Amino acid sequence: MWIVDAIDRLAPRLARYPGPARALFATTFVAVIISVGLYAVQYSSATGEQQEAKVSLSVTPDVLTATDALNADALNLGGETSTDPFEVELTYVERRGPDGVHFVANQPYLDAMRDGGPVDARAALSPAPWTAAQRPLVLDVKVTNNRGDTIFVDGAVIEVESSAPDLAPVPVPMTLHDRPRELTVVNQGWGSARDLVLRFNLGRGGAAPSADPPFAHTASLASLDETAAFRLDEGFADEGVDVAALRAAEEGSGTALRARRRAAGPFRLGARLGPDEVSVPLAGQLAYRDPASGALVTMRVRAAVPLTTPQGLGDFQPPTARYRAVELMPEGRGYERRVALSQSIEPGAVDRFQIPVVVARSSRHRVRVRISYGSGADAVTRPLVLDMFVPRLHGES
Repeated sequence: MWIVDAIDRLAPRLARYPGPARALFATTFVAVIISVGLYAVQYSSATGEQQEAKVSLSVTPDVLTATDALNADALNLGGETSTDPFEVELTYVERRGPDGVHFVANQPYLDAMRDGGPVDARAALSPAPWTAAQRPLVLDVKVTNNRGDTIFVDGAVIEVESSAPDLAPVPVPMTLHDRPRELTVVNQGWGSARDLVLRFNLGRGGAAPSADPPFAHTASLASLDETAAFRLDEGFADEGVDVAALRAAEEGSGTALRARRRAAGPFRLGARLGPDEVSVPLAGQLAYRDPASGALVTMRVRAAVPLTTPQGLGDFQPPTARYRAVELMPEGRGYERRVALSQSIEPGAVDRFQIPVVVARSSRHRVRVRISYGSGADAVTRPLVLDMFVPRLHGES
């Protein structure tokens, strides 16, 4: 036996012992050798695990803002802040659930919608992208090294167990200036809503209507994919509005103010028919079916619905051009600044363009704006006063 021969060379007297004793000694010797080997291997492994345990990893949610994004323009990240709940920048918060830790989008309008409202309809000329909610989620990674040596972090792997679309609809009510007696709903979610019902009350004389049942009026929509509008003509007619006469006046030249006021019935129209002077307060409840979950969702809604189209609607259209800025003198009299324009306006249409005005220091300017067109004809504004402010220290040396 080679083990015994090897032991005989190391311990010559072992040969004098009986065979069973020699075999027992050989077995014990081998066990000791194996134990020492296992100890060495396990010690190295245990030491490595102990060192690894001294490196901890934590990940929390954050967002990418315009101020810290190198490619903010490509990501369409606006940098402005707002007190409007819809315009507050989206963030992410950490919440624990039965299936683990969730990083949940947190935004005042989203929170109000999830809680059932109330949400206020937005007033605009047309739907616009929700830039405040375009905030990429950031995995905020913190690595702690409690080892005795330096570690070099050279990679990360995001192991995705599963990915699935969120098909919950996110309805955003809007009132559009050029869509009287309508409540438009823009879906900012990625799933459709079905069987939409708007139950609502209207306020007379600018008074806030009751936001609680019973509701006097109802409007419905079969579905909402991207954009849809509740027609509220029936509700206004029930309140005493001559909708047909009002529509006829709207389709005319726009100067039939008396006809509009008569058709408005119990709702008073202002002298100028500006956006704030043609609006009727609405309060109600929007209900819809979420096809993804099958749940019936309800949300309280408030809006200022235009009873008729306002005058000067061109003021609210996006400008078709913005010209180079003109500079006024901080002090002077009787001078002009000319701007070469290139605009075309079709019959019955309204155009809007912008002329920026700059000045070197805070000053007040009494001006009129004259627009020339055709064969030497022109149009001029009433006198205007420009109270312009420029901070004394504004970054220039």
